Amino acid sequence: MADTSLNDSYNLVLKPSEEKHVLLDLKKGIRTFDISLEENASLDLEILNEEDFKEEGGLQGKISLAPSSRLQGTMVDFSSGNFKADISIDVNERASVSFDLAASASGKDNKVFDIKVSHPQKEGKSHVKMMGVLSSSASLVFLGSSSIAKGAKKTWTRQEGKIADLSKDGKGEVSPILRIDEDDVKASHGAALGKIPDDSLFYLMSRGLSEKEAMSLMTIGYLKPIVEEIQEESLKKRLVSFVEDGGYLK
Repeated sequence: MADTSLNDSYNLVLKPSEEKHVLLDLKKGIRTFDISLEENASLDLEILNEEDFKEEGGLQGKISLAPSSRLQGTMVDFSSGNFKADISIDVNERASVSFDLAASASGKDNKVFDIKVSHPQKEGKSHVKMMGVLSSSASLVFLGSSSIAKGAKKTWTRQEGKIADLSKDGKGEVSPILRIDEDDVKASHGAALGKIPDDSLFYLMSRGLSEKEAMSLMTIGYLKPIVEEIQEESLKKRLVSFVEDGGYLK
């Protein structure tokens, strides 16, 4: 059973070699979190945001990984309104991080996701992947950075983001950054922001699909693989159905 919280702040320290699964549901009021993994600890962290923000909402998080610890992070954002997530992750010697985000922005949503990874010590690994769908007049921005300090040899890091743009006059931005102060590392980034071709949508609609059904079919591959990382079966089933039905295209 996953841990949940009813407070606006979530704090967790995993003891050496401890393993844990945590689900942070922003509908429970969580707005900040501070998580520390001690040596050889392992955490599966899932963050779910389905809030309807009448005013601007936000999430600030800090995660620190001690040597040889492991983080698997998954964030799913199908919220409405204005929202900004700012998450910082420190990866120490031989620790590893994989963090995946699936997000949608539609209507007049204004969303910004900034995931920053820091490698102060050698032989760490990190991979951040952000996938999104933009429609209507919304704004969706993927920021993020990977920093490797001097002396952090044999580090491996990758930042990547991809947005499918279905909007008429929306704003999309994908801007990963690498800050490297050491030569003996492997670091890369990738960014893609593209319109779905009108002729592809027209073809699907000519086959009897509605515009929403056609857009959903064209973009399902952006969101579904990450949603399927959710461990709780009933929650995963509901979110997958939401994606397959195009519920994010409001």
